[in-house]
Amino acid sequence: MNFLAAASIGHETTIVGKILFWIGWIFLLLLLARVVFSYVFLFARDYTPSGVMLLLVESIYSATDPGIKLFRRFIPPLRLGSVQLDLSLMVLMLIVSIFTFSVTPLL
Repeated sequence: MNFLAAASIGHETTIVGKILFWIGWIFLLLLLARVVFSYVFLFARDYTPSGVMLLLVESIYSATDPGIKLFRRFIPPLRLGSVQLDLSLMVLMLIVSIFTFSVTPLL
């Protein structure tokens, strides 16, 4: 799907709808970057970011933490043996995706 076309679906889409679409799209990219960094920290335990990378990781975590912490209050981790799967990130990504690609073009 062409994301530029999705941002301007129909001539009825207002500037508010376009702005909300791009905010949602950027937030989805931040959530995806958080998943990538989580896996990097999981598999390379001795890796500690520094400099610009530290600034990037801290800003991504700071931007995505409020939403994830909100859903962690209501959705407990799924236990699979000795592993716990955090579903709050997946639920947040699903909700933001539905909002971004379904609701904002209607505004």
